[in-house]
Amino acid sequence: MALFDMSEKRDRTRIPVDAKVILHAENKAFFLDGTTRDVSMKGLFARSDFGFPVGTKCQIEIVLTGRSSELTIKLGGTIVRREKGGCGVLFEDDLEWWPVFAMHLASHESHGRDWKFLETGLSELDDD
Repeated sequence: MALFDMSEKRDRTRIPVDAKVILHAENKAFFLDGTTRDVSMKGLFARSDFGFPVGTKCQIEIVLTGRSSELTIKLGGTIVRREKGGCGVLFEDDLEWWPVFAMHLASHESHGRDWKFLETGLSELDDD
């Protein structure tokens, strides 16, 4: 599996990341607990059997789990797409922690191998 899927014709590169995600609907006592399918600087796709209606504003928590630690990233967003098995979320602002997802993916794919990709992989990302 390639680290980055460049066949997508989207504005931003998406990284396939399987991380825990919690979406809290604004002004409601409901939340969605699922996993991410992929993440970009602009949004993510959340896998879940339950979803909020398109247009719902939400607070997002993405939890990256390492071997001995956990990182939680919190930001705001809006549900922009729903389909069977999940929903697309557009972030209010660019995800400034996005490079962390590349490192997280590499650490899970490398299983102890060197992180040589950091020298070349991140410099090849499409940021337009």
